[in-house]
Amino acid sequence: MTRYLLVTNDFPPRFGGIESFNQWVADELSGEVTVVTRQDPGWEVYDSRLPFPVRRLPGPLLPGRPLRRAVHEAIDDSAPETIIFGAVAPLAALSPELRRGSVRRIVGLTHGHEVTWARSAAPLLSRWFAGLDAVSYISDYTRYFLAPLVGDSKLVRITPPVDMSVFRPAEQPVTDPICIAAARFTRQKGIHVLLRAWPQVLKSIPEARLRLIGAGAYEPTLRKIVGSMPDSSSIEWVGPMPRERVPAELQAARVFALPVQSRWRGLYAEGLGLAAAEAAACGLPVVVGDSGGAPETVVDGGSGSVVSDANQTAAALTQLLASPELSERMGRAGIEHVRARYSSEIQRRGLRVLLEG
Repeated sequence: MTRYLLVTNDFPPRFGGIESFNQWVADELSGEVTVVTRQDPGWEVYDSRLPFPVRRLPGPLLPGRPLRRAVHEAIDDSAPETIIFGAVAPLAALSPELRRGSVRRIVGLTHGHEVTWARSAAPLLSRWFAGLDAVSYISDYTRYFLAPLVGDSKLVRITPPVDMSVFRPAEQPVTDPICIAAARFTRQKGIHVLLRAWPQVLKSIPEARLRLIGAGAYEPTLRKIVGSMPDSSSIEWVGPMPRERVPAELQAARVFALPVQSRWRGLYAEGLGLAAAEAAACGLPVVVGDSGGAPETVVDGGSGSVVSDANQTAAALTQLLASPELSERMGRAGIEHVRARYSSEIQRRGLRVLLEG
C-alpha cells in the first residue's frame, strides 16, 4: 500500500546531504512510499536494491509538463494520501493541482537553499508555501527567514538525522594527527579555505595528514591549489564513496574540518551541515565555517570551533591536532550535542508531526 508519494530532485545515488535526508525519509516510510525523482548515473543498480518503488525521469526536475505528468500518473496508480516534496523550491509549485483523488495532505521539506529564495523571491516562495499543509525547517538560521512566509503553525523542526548507532566513536581513540573533510566539492563547502590553511598546520605539526572525501565541479580548482604547494604528500584525495563507508573513514581520523562559506554577499549560505554533525557523533571535534546554520552543529570552544577564514582554520586545527587530550574531550562534548539535537529518534518524531499534523 502506498500512503506517501515523495517527489524530489535530490535522491541517491547522487551524493549529498539533501539526498541522504530524502533517503532517510523514504526508509522511514518503506512499504508505504513511492518516490518520483531524477535519473542519475548508477540509478538502475541502486533502485534494484530498494524495498520501495522509484520512478525516474531525466533531470533536473522542474515543475513543468514532464514532471506534472509523472506525478499525476503516480497519484492515479498508487493512490497516496500524502505528497511530500523533498525540497519545496521549486517543485511545490505543483501542489495546488495535486490535491485531488486520494490526496489529503501535502507537505514540504526545506533545507538551505529556500533561504536564498526567501531573501530574493519572497512572494514566489510564499505562494508555494501557501499550497502546503506543513513545512519542515532544519535550523534556527533557516527558521528565521522562513517563518514570516510560512507562519509558525505550519513549521515543524526536522533536521538531517544522525543515526548514532552507525555514526559512533571508534573503539580506540585515534592519536595520529589526521584531519578529514567530507563534502561535495563546491566553493561554498570551503575546501579551498582548508587547503590554504593546511601549510600553516604543517609548520607546527609536520606529520599531520589531511584526507578529502568527495567530488564535484570545484575539484580542478582544489587540485590546482594543492599542486601549487611545495609539498602536497600529506594530502590524500579519497574521492566519493558510498555512505555506508563514511563512518569508518570518520572513525579513522581525529578532527573533522569543513570551513563552509556564504556566497553572493550572504545570499547563499549553509542551511545546517549534516557532515559536521555525523563527524561529531563519531567523537571528532569539528572545525566548521560561520556560514548560515553550520555553527549550530558545534558548541564553539566546547565541541569544536567556528571559523571565518584560513588563519582561524589553521589555528583551530593546529590546537586540536597537537593535543589528543583536547580533541578527545571536545569529541565527547560533540557526541552529547548531536544526541540532544540531531539524533534519528528526535527527527523521527518530527517527521510524524509533519505527516500527520
